[in-house]
Amino acid sequence: MKKTKTWFMIFAGVCGLLLMLWFILSGLRLTFNYVAIAIPCAVFTVFVIICDRKRIQNYILIYLPCFFLALLYFLVPYSLTLKPAVNVFQQMIIFTTPVVLLTFLVKLNKSNPTYNKFYTFSLAFVVVFILFVYVITMRELSEHPNICRALATGIYNKEYEDLLIYRKRSIGGFGYSYALGIIEIATFFSAIKNKGKKRLLYLLVTLSLMVFIVRAQYMTLLILCMVINGVTSIRFTKNYAIKGAIVFGIVILLVFSGPIFGILANIVSGERLSERMLALSGLLEGEGYDSQRVNMAKDTLQIWLNHMFFGQPDIANNYEANILSTHSHFTQLKILLDTGIVGSVLYNLYLFNIRNYIARLIKRTGNDSEPFAMCFLFLWFLSWLNPTFETFELPFVLFLVIPLFICFNGRGKKDNHSLSSKSDA
Repeated sequence: MKKTKTWFMIFAGVCGLLLMLWFILSGLRLTFNYVAIAIPCAVFTVFVIICDRKRIQNYILIYLPCFFLALLYFLVPYSLTLKPAVNVFQQMIIFTTPVVLLTFLVKLNKSNPTYNKFYTFSLAFVVVFILFVYVITMRELSEHPNICRALATGIYNKEYEDLLIYRKRSIGGFGYSYALGIIEIATFFSAIKNKGKKRLLYLLVTLSLMVFIVRAQYMTLLILCMVINGVTSIRFTKNYAIKGAIVFGIVILLVFSGPIFGILANIVSGERLSERMLALSGLLEGEGYDSQRVNMAKDTLQIWLNHMFFGQPDIANNYEANILSTHSHFTQLKILLDTGIVGSVLYNLYLFNIRNYIARLIKRTGNDSEPFAMCFLFLWFLSWLNPTFETFELPFVLFLVIPLFICFNGRGKKDNHSLSSKSDA
């Protein structure tokens, strides 16, 4: 019986590995679209919930806001049209699947040698494919410096068809670049908390990730990483002299930020990044900043003010609201526009329920959940500045890779790496 259960768990684990490939390789996402992948994600989720019935309340807390948000989409913005609500729900199912994969893999990591080997293999599997995309993207950046920026082009842009060839080769675009930003925050945290050879190793990994981030030319990504790294340094560095030097450096950077970004704009090699730095330098020096993104945010908030609590009714027949919702650059503002304050509360409740669940899961393995908390802060701020709802590399790295990294690399007791022990509460 035990042998049958072991092979059954391993079979489910292999299915999980296949799902991981879809999350990290853009070429697979083009082959198997969201609808096709939502079904195995749902089946896998149900399987894990059945195997983990003692903690069913955790899954209820996570998925209940998803259900009510989808119901709100059905009732208000799309006037009893089922398809948009189903689309929202299936996107949230996919977005949450890395949490389920994490639960399953931590459950596997018991005293059983077969489980332990599969747990280790799964982490190595994830790392190999993240490195694979890193290497092919860095090689492509040498020939096409703007390729990562270009891959942020949406499906509605005329360049989309021309970029399909790069997507099919799994060149890292918007989602992958920002996912590496999450990993950079985790490795920088590890560099701060460790000493000796480990610190040196993490600093080298952090440096290689920062090189990628600069070459990818996503200004928001670069700023978010710098800000959260600064917060990490101040909060977790034990030496008060170093803390004082960091605070002093941040003050100098803030006071002279305009000229500093102007100088950096002339140093960096990336054309798009240089343009953004010049624009930011002009804004900080009082020259103004005309941005389509800023104007879109203003228009979204102006329409939202007319329907604050439940969102825009019958959005399909409101041309301006429909355009802003369809082409929205901000996940949080899109949800505010579509479903109002009620929908925004539900969405953030969903995110923070996941955050709390994973933090408890990490603590139960005897490890520190603070690196995950700093990475979650990155995603939450990003959701106000960029589209994250359909960018599935982000939850894959934040909800699966980072916790696995913490549990595998941490100092917690290995025999606690199991969901079959004490309660989550």
